[in-house]
Amino acid sequence: MEEPTAEKPETSLRDFLSIVFRRKGIVAAVFLASVGVVAAMGRLTPMVYESVSQVLINRGQPESAYNSRVRVLSWEEDLNSELEVVSSPHILSLAQKLLDSGKVKDSRGRQVKINPARVTASSPGKSSVVIVKVRDPDPQAAREIARSVTQAYKEFRLSVRTVPEIDTFFQERIEEVRAQIEDWEERRVGFMAEESISKIDDQRSSIMSVKGQAEVELTQASQDLAAEESRGELLRAMLERAREDPSQEIYAFSESGQSDDQVILQIRRELVTRRSELFAARGRYQENHPDILRLVDQVSQLEQLLIQEVGNYVRHVDARVEVIRARTDALRSSIEYCDGELASFPTKEARLAAFDRMIDRLGVEYKSLADRQIQVQLERAGTPDWNVLVLQPASEPMLVRMNDSIRLAVIPVIGFFIALALAFVLDGMDHSLKDAGEVERHLGLPVLGSIGRLL
Repeated sequence: MEEPTAEKPETSLRDFLSIVFRRKGIVAAVFLASVGVVAAMGRLTPMVYESVSQVLINRGQPESAYNSRVRVLSWEEDLNSELEVVSSPHILSLAQKLLDSGKVKDSRGRQVKINPARVTASSPGKSSVVIVKVRDPDPQAAREIARSVTQAYKEFRLSVRTVPEIDTFFQERIEEVRAQIEDWEERRVGFMAEESISKIDDQRSSIMSVKGQAEVELTQASQDLAAEESRGELLRAMLERAREDPSQEIYAFSESGQSDDQVILQIRRELVTRRSELFAARGRYQENHPDILRLVDQVSQLEQLLIQEVGNYVRHVDARVEVIRARTDALRSSIEYCDGELASFPTKEARLAAFDRMIDRLGVEYKSLADRQIQVQLERAGTPDWNVLVLQPASEPMLVRMNDSIRLAVIPVIGFFIALALAFVLDGMDHSLKDAGEVERHLGLPVLGSIGRLL
């Protein structure tokens, strides 16, 4: 006999409420926890003050640094760029300098410092108006920061253009060219000092004059050297013959010679006189006559003295030859040096010409830049490419709540549903018999009575 199939009971609202009331502790705990979190967030969220300023931008972009014509960029490109510029670190640093220079204090007397995260820029729709918003816990600081950021942006836009600023561009380039000119002039001066050059044409003329004088002196010295060498050779040969035969004549001396020549000539004249007397005496006397012996002795002494003086004179001639030879060597060295200097002049002239060409080219560029700077300044006078008008200065600070009230209100609702879901999950995991209905369903028998919880 088949057993009757137990019908699955339907869940009613009463069962749903019984589970909720049975797990009311968990539901209440989760709900109260979410409410507590919302309350804590509301109390811990700082209250800040917001100050707002507005600026109007007349936009214009110069085509180039050399052209005064202005072109306007697209609205999206231009305004988006300007919004980034307003909150850029450069503008904020300029604003901070304005605050520091003015020694601006907040309501508590502290130095105002800009927090970049609290400065924002936006545009109200498709317009050329930029709204600057500054939020700060201190109302005075919020207003001063908004004022300084607006002023810094205005000064920046009136002084710095989207292309390199004309005066700065030309001034930097002119200074660069001037520095290059000074550098090349210093190189030229250093080269001239290193090569000992003052005026190369004058130096060439001076060296050529020195070389010509040296060549003339070398010619004369070479002639003197040849004459002295030949005279020395002649005297040396005559001296050798006189030493072999004292009666040989030594005649290589002139009456208008040097003092040494005159001494030798005097000895030779004395010797000729004594020889003449000896020749005359031999015609009158015998060889053993005292006058002949005396004259022979005198002639012999004069011959030896003449040989000695001529020998000294030969050594003197040799010394003069060495002096003249040294002088000719010095003159040749001087001529060689002059030739070397003259040969180096083309290279030096080429180097100096290169220096001069570079200096002249830079000078032309310098003059061109200076003239162009004046011309561009005249062309651009009265036609600024950017103009910034402050429509609204920094407003009075307004108290702004940083938290989102709607989202905070949703948190308890979400927490309540999470608590209900958690209650059903925990109740489903609990397999105990909780009431009479579950006992009847589990045993299949009716419940006759129940006893309440005894405390």
